[in-house]
Order: sequence, then C-alpha cells, then structure tokens
Amino acid sequence: MWLKGHDGAARPRTDRADQIHTTSAVLKPIGLWIETLTDEDFPAPQELVGELPNETRAALVQYLATGLPLIHYRGYSWCRFACGIEHSRMGSWDLTDGVWVWPQGLSHYVDVHGISLPEEFVSHALSGPARTKPKEGQEYDFRRGYDFDYWLRWCAARRSPAIIAGLRTALVTAQAQVSADRAARVDALERKHGLSGAKCTWTGVDPIRYTGRTLSITVTCAPPPLGRVSSFPWLHRRAVSRGCGRSLSG
Repeated sequence: MWLKGHDGAARPRTDRADQIHTTSAVLKPIGLWIETLTDEDFPAPQELVGELPNETRAALVQYLATGLPLIHYRGYSWCRFACGIEHSRMGSWDLTDGVWVWPQGLSHYVDVHGISLPEEFVSHALSGPARTKPKEGQEYDFRRGYDFDYWLRWCAARRSPAIIAGLRTALVTAQAQVSADRAARVDALERKHGLSGAKCTWTGVDPIRYTGRTLSITVTCAPPPLGRVSSFPWLHRRAVSRGCGRSLSG
C-alpha cells in the first residue's frame, strides 16, 4: 500500500491472438511503488530515475504500453511525481508478457519521468519475445503468482537514504496535521452538541490516546484510520481531509 484489491473483472480479449500463448508461471513484478508513508518496503519512483539511450527508452515505453491485460483493479493509479496527468491515464490494470508483470501506468514513468528498470527486464523486452498470458478463463491470484522478492531486492540496492528520510519526516508531519485537525473538529462538535455521560461503545478506542467521551447525540467516537497521509508533494491531498475523530451516529 502496496496493498491492491481486484474486483475479478473479466480480462478483455485481444486481436493479437496469433502472437499470444498461455502460461501459469509465477510472474516477476516491476514498477510497484510506495502507496502510504508507512510502507518502507517499496520504493518511490524518484529513487530510480536514471539514464537510458533514447532508442532504448522509446522501445521500452512501447513494450510496456502494449502488455496484455491480466488483473483489473477497482480504481485508477496516480502519478507519484504529481505531474498533473489524469488518473484515468495511469490505468487500472496489471499488464504482463508472461514473464514480467507491471502496472498499466509504468510506461508513463519511463517515458515522462525517466525512471530505469532492471537490466534483466530491459534485455528481455528488447529481444522481442512472444507475449503470453494466463489460460483463458483462469483467474490470476497475484498473492500466489507474483514474485515480489525480485523487485524488492533490485530496488533495495538503489534506495535513496535522503528520500527515505524525507518520507519519514513527511509521515511525522502528516500525523501531526491529522491529529491537530481531528482535535479542532472534535472541539467544535463538543461546543455545538455538548457531552453526554455515556462512555464510548466502540471497543477499538485506544484509552491512552482517546478519552472515551461521547457527544450528547452519539455513543461512538471511533477515530478513522490515518489512511494515505503525506506532506510529500506526490502523495498529498489524501491526508488532512480524513478523520474528524468522532462519528455522528444519530
């Protein structure tokens, strides 16, 4: 989160059937990015910006953009560079060639933001392999069918200590922002509605962080999860709008 959930949507057919074979092998994912500031396993794409010959980059962009649809997710991805591209253009599919698998928007990162990819994948893509996909009607389970270790190991040797430190600082800042916003909204609700003598009935309240007090119109004060929080430019707009600290049940 990264963390994706798919909706089991049927995979669209392709008109390149003469070029497509079937496979049930474990796939190697690439281009998987951090989704929340609490996730330090996956990289930020900014850590993988690198040089490639123009011809190689153009060939990779074309190869990535024409992968075969594998898994369809419930929502669109977003660009971690916050470049302004519409989310719909980042796609909602995992694409594959039968050996590798990648998010639909990976071609955008290679083309526009200049990220680099594993040399093994680059050599494979430039060799012009026949594309493959799971057998028709087979529901692909990424939890069993993706070898995440390959991508994590490759990225680990290229992580940026400065960017990781910035992400950790952004997490602390965002948590403080959310806490301050939550406290202000709770105070406003208390002034408007007053407090009752009942205790909160939600068993998930942390007694160290929350008082357990309830508004006079509710008996729950469940704090929403922090969610995607950040003051980092490319993960922003997903933080402070979440979490008033108390939900009104009546």
